[in-house]
Amino acid sequence: MSVPGSEIVVAVVGIAGTLLSALLTQRSANLIRLRELEQTNRQRAEEREHALLQARLEARRACYASLNAAALDYLTVLSNVSYALEAGNVSDEMRSELDQARRDHRARHADAQMVLSDTVVTPPPRSREGFSLTLPGVATDQPGP
Repeated sequence: MSVPGSEIVVAVVGIAGTLLSALLTQRSANLIRLRELEQTNRQRAEEREHALLQARLEARRACYASLNAAALDYLTVLSNVSYALEAGNVSDEMRSELDQARRDHRARHADAQMVLSDTVVTPPPRSREGFSLTLPGVATDQPGP
């Protein structure tokens, strides 16, 4: 190859290298940007999932607390009415208090059926006698504190 021909080859290779380096740099920058976007999206998804799990946990905690409080109130009122029945002095106020406690417990139990698992909230016990001091809908096979 002659000297003028080699200059043209060198010039073409130099121009091609310059153009390719710009393309490779742009492609590399695009890939880095794409990875950053994917990482950001993955992190956002993880944060949303964590927030959703926390919200569900808080809803279950509130439901447990509400159901437990309503069950204890119902049991207390039911015991008071039972003692009053034995003594023979049940008042209309006690009856309305019992009715209100029963309604509150049923409302909390209905909420619990929507939020809590079936192992926690069981169907009400069926008794042939028709009266039981166990709280309807609260699992009795759960370990105590």
